[in-house]
Amino acid sequence: MTDLIREIEQESQRDRVQEFIKNNILGIIGGVVFAVLVAAGYLWWQGAQERRALSDSATFGRALQAFQAGNLEIGLTELAELETTSNGYAVLARLEAAKRLSDVGQIDAAIVHWDAVIADDQVASPYRELVKVYKSTALASAERYDEALSAAQSIDKNSVGFAPKSLELQGLIHWQRGDTVQALATFEEAKALMDSEPFVSVSRRSVSLRELDFYIEQLEALQ
Repeated sequence: MTDLIREIEQESQRDRVQEFIKNNILGIIGGVVFAVLVAAGYLWWQGAQERRALSDSATFGRALQAFQAGNLEIGLTELAELETTSNGYAVLARLEAAKRLSDVGQIDAAIVHWDAVIADDQVASPYRELVKVYKSTALASAERYDEALSAAQSIDKNSVGFAPKSLELQGLIHWQRGDTVQALATFEEAKALMDSEPFVSVSRRSVSLRELDFYIEQLEALQ
């Protein structure tokens, strides 16, 4: 009797499964097809990304070759193709373009590229702060001291090691423009801050302090 009941239950379950499949066959097939399409789409996307990375690498290489051959405009044209990409080559292209433009005195054109990197939230904060250092240094070299100070002061003081670097830059700019009193005070402030700066390696702290001590000694001799 028990075996008969079990057989009837199993038959009933098979009927229910068959009925479910019959009523939902299109949905089941659609779900399987969708899963296959998603997997295929992902594989295509992954392959496309790899192909794009190889293409971007070749473009960047052509730009460097153009620069080495003295063809600034051709190199910049190659880099411009990379600035619209969504991978790391876009940032790399902007930084390389800014460097090349700055080297030939085209500071305003370089700033356009630096500012694009600074405004890019996808770029890690320390790298964006470092770009501000490049920008400030280039402006100071061009004797555009007010702009250089503004760029140095915009450096995020909460980024590890950048608060004393900001002050060091400001001190150098004051010194360049002839304000030795303000330069000395700024270097001394930078030194005190570096002494108390957390999370800075011993070697980096030592190098920075030696540089600041040298600046302070030179300026004290001028007072």
